[in-house]
Amino acid sequence: MRCWLNLLLVVLLVATASTSLVSAAFVKPLTPYRSYDKGEPVVVLAHPLRSIFVDVFAHDHLSLGFCGPTSEAEQDKFDATLGERLLGDNAHVLPMNVTFMQNTTCQVMCTKTYSPEQSTRIIKAAEALVQHHWTIGDIPINNGFENYRRARFPMGNLATALALNNDFTITVYVNEYDMITAAEARVASLRHAASAEDSCAESAGLGHRVLTMDTNATVTYSYSVLFIRGDPSWSYEDEANELHVFSLVNNIVVLLVILATFFFVVIRALRSDFARYERLDDESPAEEAGWKLVHGDVFRAPRRPLLLAALVGSGVQVALAAILTVFFAAIGVVSEFTPGSIASCVLFTYAIFGAAAGFVAARLYKSLGGERWKSLLLVTGTAFPGLLFLLGVIANGVKAAHDAADAASTGTVFVVLAVWIFLLLPLCLIAGLIGFRTAPISFPVKINTLPRFLPQHSPFFARMVPIIVVCGLVSLAPIGIEWVAMTSALYSSNLYVWFPYLLTALIMFLAQTATQVVLFVYLRLRAENYHWWWVSFIAPAAVGIPIFVQSAFNLLSHNVVFGSGGSGVFNYFIVVIIAALTFSIMAGAAGMLACLWFTRKIYASIKIS
Repeated sequence: MRCWLNLLLVVLLVATASTSLVSAAFVKPLTPYRSYDKGEPVVVLAHPLRSIFVDVFAHDHLSLGFCGPTSEAEQDKFDATLGERLLGDNAHVLPMNVTFMQNTTCQVMCTKTYSPEQSTRIIKAAEALVQHHWTIGDIPINNGFENYRRARFPMGNLATALALNNDFTITVYVNEYDMITAAEARVASLRHAASAEDSCAESAGLGHRVLTMDTNATVTYSYSVLFIRGDPSWSYEDEANELHVFSLVNNIVVLLVILATFFFVVIRALRSDFARYERLDDESPAEEAGWKLVHGDVFRAPRRPLLLAALVGSGVQVALAAILTVFFAAIGVVSEFTPGSIASCVLFTYAIFGAAAGFVAARLYKSLGGERWKSLLLVTGTAFPGLLFLLGVIANGVKAAHDAADAASTGTVFVVLAVWIFLLLPLCLIAGLIGFRTAPISFPVKINTLPRFLPQHSPFFARMVPIIVVCGLVSLAPIGIEWVAMTSALYSSNLYVWFPYLLTALIMFLAQTATQVVLFVYLRLRAENYHWWWVSFIAPAAVGIPIFVQSAFNLLSHNVVFGSGGSGVFNYFIVVIIAALTFSIMAGAAGMLACLWFTRKIYASIKIS
C-alpha cells in the first residue's frame, strides 16, 4: 500500500517538473511585484478595451486607432503567457518613455488623424461605455477619480459630443523596496496647441478635443508620469471590503451552527445507539432497528458505480486545483492583477491533478466491485474535462464570430487540447492503474446476498427531494457573497482581488457541505433506507442550481445593453454554467467521501451478529 502511494507521489513530482519545463515557453514571473533600479525603463501596456456591459465584446486598442508600439522591437517587450493568450489578453506596448523614479511632464505619446468613419467607431464604443485598461509594470492603473475607483478609465465625456480623453496623468506609488505597488491615472480632454512644446496647462485653456462623425480630426495624445514613495490613500481592495469581512464572519457563524447541530444531534444519537446496541442480546436480531438493521446492505454497490466513481474522481481533481490556485493567489505567488497568470495556474494544476482523479476513481470503483477499468479511466479523463473544453470552445467561437479582441487564437486552443491529451490524460491513466493495483477500501461489515426491502414510508427529512433542496440552498451560504463579487467583476469587466476571503469561503464551503450531507445520510440510514451513495453526491451537487439562478438574477438586476444581439449574455451564461458545474462536482465529491468515511466509522464500532 505504502509503496504504491510513494509511486503516486513520484508521478506527481515528475508531472510537476515536466509541467514547469513545458510551461517555460509560456509563463513569465507570476507576480507583478519586482524591484526596479533607478533609471530602468518601465513598460506601460494597453490591454483590450472592455465595456461595463456584459453584451459588448472587447475592442482591440489598435483597431480603434489609439497609440501603439512604434516598432516590432517595442512590442517584443510584452511576451504573453499561455494564460494571457487563453484569455485573449492581447496587450500593446504604449509609446511612452517612462523611466523608474524620473518624473515626466506633458510628453507627446503620438498624433493621430481620424476619418469620419474612424471617429464614428470611437464614438459608438464610448457610447457603449467601453473603457481603457492599462498596466504599468503589470500593475493595473486605477481611475484617479475618488468616486469611481476601478482599474479602468473612460474614453471620453459624452455630455453633448464626445470629448475624447487624450491627456493622461499617471501617478505611480513605490514602496521602500523600489517596487511599484499601485498606480492611478487622471484623464482629461485637451485641444493641444499646434506646437508640441506647448505645455498641457497652456493647452487646457483651448477647450476639449471633440470628435464628430462628419469631419476629420487630428488628435495629439500626451502623458505625464509622477513617481511617489509611499502608499496611496486607497487600495484595490477598498471597495466592499467590509462586506467581505461581514460575509466571512457570517460564514464562520453558520459553519459553527451546523457543526454544533451535527455534534449535539448526530454524536449524541450515536452514543445512545451504541449503548442500546450493546445491551441487546447477540441472539436477538429481531430487536435490531435503525441504521444497524441495514448493515448488510449499506455498502452494497449503487447503480452505475462507474459513473459515480468517475464523478467523484473529477470532483477531487477540481477541488484540489481550485484550492491550490486560490491559495497561490491569496499569498501572492500568482497575482490577482494579472488574470493570465491565474489562468495558467488553473490550467496546469488541473492537468496535474488528473493523477488524483484517476487514483481516487480507480480505488473507489474497485472497492465497489467494478472491473471495467479501461472504461472508467477513459470516462474520468475525458468526460468532465471534455465538457469544460467544449463549453470553452463554444464561448471562444462566439467571441471570434464577433471579432472580439479577447478571443483566443486557434493555436492557443490546440495548445490547451495538447495539455489535456498529453498531460492530463496520461497522468489520469497512470495513477488509475496504480489505484487498481492498490488494495480496495475495506468495509467493516459483510454485504448480504439479497438486498433488503426498503420501508414503504420514510420520514420527510429522509426523502431525496427535501435533502437535495436543503443541501443545495444551505451550501450556497459560504460562497454566496464571493460569488456575487466574482460575477459582478465578470459582467462589469472589473478585477476580482479578494482571494484570501475566497480561500476561506471555499474551505468552509467544502467543510459545511460535507457536514450537512453526513447529517442527512445518518437520518436516512436511521430510517432504514440504505440507498445513500448517490444521495451523498447529488444532494450537495445541487448547489449548482442556486448558483446559476443567483448569477442570472445578478445580471438581470443591472441594466443589460444588448450591443451584440445577446451573444455577450450567452457567453456570460456559459461561464456561469462552467462555474456552477465545478462547484457542483466539488461539493458532490466532498459529500460522498465524507459519508463514506462516516459510514465506515459507525459500522466498524458495532458488533454484528
